[in-house]
Amino acid sequence: MLVLGAGVSGMWHHNTHVQHTVEIVSMEYRSDHELLREIKPLVGAFATSDGSGYVHAGAYRDFPFAPRWVVTPHLSAGAYAHGSKNNLGGRLEFQSGVDLFYRLDRGWRIGATLRHVSNAGTGDYNPGIETFAVLVSAPLR
Repeated sequence: MLVLGAGVSGMWHHNTHVQHTVEIVSMEYRSDHELLREIKPLVGAFATSDGSGYVHAGAYRDFPFAPRWVVTPHLSAGAYAHGSKNNLGGRLEFQSGVDLFYRLDRGWRIGATLRHVSNAGTGDYNPGIETFAVLVSAPLR
């Protein structure tokens, strides 16, 4: 499936390195190939209005909890380039998040996500940043 997102990042200004809220757009490919116990691979990227960019790869798992509702936690690692406003402290960054989807007909989904990107202490400093976005997921088959 292809997951497209749009929202805001850096809305919680909790340190001196993240003091600006910026717009964000994202795109992910989520494979249906099972790696282990319903865990599946993903690759993606995002760009922000201040010129930041991030490409990443990781894994996700869907947890259906009602006839049309799905919770999807995911983890990934990737390369980050900071823009003109927020600096996350390093090139290697890790993203964790959780999506809430409502399943539509023919495999489509709509939902929202809350994500955190951080270098886990591998950079010069580790401010971390949060993102909230709305999502549309389209089946590729």
